[in-house]
Amino acid sequence: MNTAFEPAYLALHRSGELQRRVERAWRQLKNCDLCPHYCHVNRRESDLVLDAYGIAQRGLLIRHLILPNDLANTETVLAFIAREISPDTYLNTVK
Repeated sequence: MNTAFEPAYLALHRSGELQRRVERAWRQLKNCDLCPHYCHVNRRESDLVLDAYGIAQRGLLIRHLILPNDLANTETVLAFIAREISPDTYLNTVK
């Protein structure tokens, strides 16, 4: 059996499930209740705020995984972030 590897997120993308998950996460970040503090901070609109140790206290930090052969379409993703969110958005890239 000779099947090519396909990352699981591609099937989620084709089915529309990935888009639904993104929309649900985006809504949840507007009124955040992810941690036990249930502070309901709008994590989409505030700048990243770090404490004295450099640990994020609030705000938006996006992590983007850079895949071989540009499978993640990094340039398009970065343009989307700058255009739709903010060109000042903090970004963590992972290779």
